[in-house]
Amino acid sequence: MAKLSSSCFLLVLIFLAAAQGGLSQAGEPGKCVTSWDCKDSKSCKDECNKNYPQGYGLCVGNPKTCLCSYNCR
Repeated sequence: MAKLSSSCFLLVLIFLAAAQGGLSQAGEPGKCVTSWDCKDSKSCKDECNKNYPQGYGLCVGNPKTCLCSYNCR
């Protein structure tokens, strides 16, 4: 269980780095990340983009979790 948790934590860190870690340049929106259970990559990407304009969803792990990166307001 600890190995699974550390693996998921590592995936989240990689995803945050890809999403610029929530840091932004002056005048640019920051990045936020939210998550929920997902069945597959397509449904994750579609739901992320539907709920968060310009959102990017990534379905990872076991159980599958959708990590959705989007511009913060």
